[in-house]
Amino acid sequence: MPQRAGARLYSAPMSPRQRLSSDTRREQILDTALGLFIEQGFAQVSPREIAAAIGTSRPNVYTYFPSTEAILDTLLERLTAQYFAELDRRFAEVKRPDARLTFEVLLTQRDLLLLLQSGGGPLFQATRARVMARMDERTRNTEQLIGAPKMVLLTRVMLFSVATAILQNPDLDAERLGELIQQLLEVGFRTEFAQA
Repeated sequence: MPQRAGARLYSAPMSPRQRLSSDTRREQILDTALGLFIEQGFAQVSPREIAAAIGTSRPNVYTYFPSTEAILDTLLERLTAQYFAELDRRFAEVKRPDARLTFEVLLTQRDLLLLLQSGGGPLFQATRARVMARMDERTRNTEQLIGAPKMVLLTRVMLFSVATAILQNPDLDAERLGELIQQLLEVGFRTEFAQA
């Protein structure tokens, strides 16, 4: 199964005397928050906990981000941009992008999948809905889904659910599940277009 490249879940606490550049501190906050959100759940993490994990003060975290919601938004923006860039790159390599290719790319987006599953409160749900709407729009543009709007939601739900299950249970055969998803969607497409 593909793994994410080079991302850290936690940064080691820094010595109080060590000064970091603004960009380095910002990245440290984001990396640490990502790990904490995934491990503990978004609602359970506060700027105080992020600060403690990196050995800085809570006001220092607020210097870079006004809230944990702002950190979440930044992380999701970054991770969805990475996902879309990889999707575009892979789609450019084939004549007819399909759900199996989307699934393969999604499996490489471990942090995005886990982060999207890390919260349940109303604010988090609203943020997740915005991200999913952007993903649905991208999915709609794949050749296979053009003209099948009812299939977009099904496709996204299926892809995300199975990809998340694979992350949580590495013994599952990702390649075989990708093939099964493709077959299920093809049957669904034939049914959808037959009714149209």
